[in-house]
Amino acid sequence: MLTKSIPHTFIRNGYYYFSRRVPADLRGHYAYHRIVQGLRTTSPQKAKVQASITAAKLEAYWSQMRLAKSDVIGLSLVRDSSSSSQEVASNHFNGCHFYGGVTVRAVS
Repeated sequence: MLTKSIPHTFIRNGYYYFSRRVPADLRGHYAYHRIVQGLRTTSPQKAKVQASITAAKLEAYWSQMRLAKSDVIGLSLVRDSSSSSQEVASNHFNGCHFYGGVTVRAVS
């Protein structure tokens, strides 16, 4: 159960945990439909800050994943006869992998 005052958290044995459901359009990238990470604190103030930071980093990562899946604007104008447009798009976004250092553990 999520704590009402702190979004995306719940308490187990006195410790706060971050929990987010994986969006439907990104579930193919995950083994489980929910991401849970221990925040290693019993303090509501610390949990609120850590959960907010973790949620922002996860949203940024998911945005990058969605961007990598989308069509690149102007890709047809790229001059690269040695590879297909899909390879160009893939190579372009390989360097954009951003997660912000958040380590999450997927649970069922």
